Amino acid sequence: MSKLPAIVAAVDVETTGLYSDDRIVTLGAWRVNTAELGGDAFHPECVHIIADPGRKSHPRAEKVHGYSDWTLRHQQPFSEHAQTVREFLAGAEIVVAHNASFDLEFIDREYRELGQSASAFPYYCTMNGYRQSGSEGRASLNAICQVMGLRRIGQKHGALEDAWLALMVYFWLNQVSTRHILPFEAISKCGAPVIPTNFKEPLPVPEGAIPTRRAAALAKARELSAAKKAAKAALMKAVRPTAILLLEVARASDSLAAEEIDILAALVQSTRDRLGFASDGEIEQSILAELFDLEVTQNQLTRSARALYEDGSARQEFPKWLATMATVDGSVSDEERAAIDRVKSAIKRVLPQPH
Repeated sequence: MSKLPAIVAAVDVETTGLYSDDRIVTLGAWRVNTAELGGDAFHPECVHIIADPGRKSHPRAEKVHGYSDWTLRHQQPFSEHAQTVREFLAGAEIVVAHNASFDLEFIDREYRELGQSASAFPYYCTMNGYRQSGSEGRASLNAICQVMGLRRIGQKHGALEDAWLALMVYFWLNQVSTRHILPFEAISKCGAPVIPTNFKEPLPVPEGAIPTRRAAALAKARELSAAKKAAKAALMKAVRPTAILLLEVARASDSLAAEEIDILAALVQSTRDRLGFASDGEIEQSILAELFDLEVTQNQLTRSARALYEDGSARQEFPKWLATMATVDGSVSDEERAAIDRVKSAIKRVLPQPH
């Protein structure tokens, strides 16, 4: 057996996808005191968590990890376990992972999202280690495990299982006794948490279309404490006329795109600043939720145009907001042109008539 660090950890993450804005869904890690490897048995510790990534998984990623967006919405955010994970991995002299740069970049990303420093763990990549060993064949975790006589339990990729297999590859590359190179089935029968220890059973899936994550967040923001209702009412009164006129254009295609909702959010924040109100995410999200649910009528268009005319600052800013909403997707459709004409007609109707 090669000389190993005293404490070795192995880690794996499953994620929402492969892009720079994707996040961790599950994390599994093992930690071993290598002094025990000289005996008949060793006693690894583990951490196995699931997290709400705050975004929907890419379909292929969801097929790999097996957790639906509905299930993930009911889990705790990674921040709830960030310190536990950091301390667990920091307790090792080296952190092992297969394609280590991938896993550790995702872990670092979670810490950066929390405003914390990156992990900077010393690490060993079993994929690179296999290639450098001169062994032939593919260097995927599956392929190497087949050479070793190991395999995954099922089709889904479990973070704790893959971390275990990476640890076994590390042992194998370092000539650890074969009695310690065990299939995951063996360790799971000894009580390893196959299901993340913090997993929460989701509520029953609601009938009909499941609200998008954005819509669910907006719906949650509808409930405000009584102390904030007055501030919300004043801000809503100032925002509503411009918002209704913009919604007429935004809904020309029968639905609100994420970019159009972002414009409404920017309108709320800009109006807040103009009025000198303090930033309050709860109030702003509640207003946005109500705007999201508004059905615009001809009568509302006329009343909103009149209120806009009476608010000099809002009237001056309106052409900019209208242009931004109309061109959010890079072009103006025929339906949007018709909606813009309806907005302009409503404004024209409330302008003072020349004598």
